Amino acid sequence: MDFITFYMDLTEEKKMKKIKIIIIWSLIATVFQMFILLFLNNYYWKSQSSFSIVQVTQNDTSKLERPDINLPINARDIRVSYNSKHISFMENGKLTILNTSTGTANSISIPDKGTISYYRWLPDRDRMIIAEKYTKGYQSYIKLSNYDENLGGRNEIVDNHQQIVKIVLPDKNYEVTDMSLSTATSILYIRISKPGSKSIIYHMNTMNQIIKLGEEGYQMRDMEALSTEDKLIYEDSKYKKLVVVQSSKKLALPYVNEPVLLGVDDDDNIYVGSMSNGKVTKIYYGKLDMPGETWNTLEPKEPCARNEVFIGRKGKVFINDNLRGDVINLSDNIITEYKGEFISLYDKGIISMNNGKVLNQSFDKTSVAEN
Repeated sequence: MDFITFYMDLTEEKKMKKIKIIIIWSLIATVFQMFILLFLNNYYWKSQSSFSIVQVTQNDTSKLERPDINLPINARDIRVSYNSKHISFMENGKLTILNTSTGTANSISIPDKGTISYYRWLPDRDRMIIAEKYTKGYQSYIKLSNYDENLGGRNEIVDNHQQIVKIVLPDKNYEVTDMSLSTATSILYIRISKPGSKSIIYHMNTMNQIIKLGEEGYQMRDMEALSTEDKLIYEDSKYKKLVVVQSSKKLALPYVNEPVLLGVDDDDNIYVGSMSNGKVTKIYYGKLDMPGETWNTLEPKEPCARNEVFIGRKGKVFINDNLRGDVINLSDNIITEYKGEFISLYDKGIISMNNGKVLNQSFDKTSVAEN
């Protein structure tokens, strides 16, 4: 063996020894760390804290126990918010709002001797719009405000220039008689009228700017704003037809001689009742761009008054029967009974009043109607 070969063998042997030493010390360090972790886990950390896993569920507020709510005997214009959290009413010219979860009451104070001309809850949130009427000298005008319990109560509505939104009335006898709003488009239609006169419609856009639609006025009974389009449907009380404002489209249904507007849903389906002898005998529904002959139909078991038909935001058709004390979901053929005097529907049930006490009957207590 020559010197070079001997030297290389010696070098390889030293390398192998070093590698063995590194492996041995690595194993020792790993075992030591394991002992440390076992000690901390079983003795130190265990003595420092303890915990348990608890399942958290979100309660359905419509099924929670609510305090007793009583309404005054002379309460008028009773309205319910979309989720029944609030019930409001007028009493001696004063607007009162009841929180059905807490039982607390809040009265709306209108400054400068103003009066409430009209109010309504938004269709999909716990907020109301109030039309306040003021008279100064020979001029009367409407000022708009909103009420939201979570935002500090009543707040005046201002436009994009921070100016208070106002509608100057033709004379002091005019009142706001209807408002229809789409929260998806933030468009509000306001109807003002007085006895023996045509209605005037105002349009408030997304910047809270108000313009008057037309100068001749409208022969109106009911009106509904579409949910996703800036269009208004109204019922012409003189010529017994349905009219679309801000659109060239016509709303005509074959074989319906006396159509009445029943409502719209969140998908812009329009619901029209066919009247005979003062009763709704058939219900048609469809979209504005659909030919009338392609609309769907529903037929009540018995002819009913137009004010007994209610259209849900999700497209369900409800018919109230005051004599039987029940509401039938005509779309699904399901009946829900209630006690006392019917007040209103909301998204998940029926509000009624029995001996002055407000009752909340949810739709989950139902029975299938017989065919």
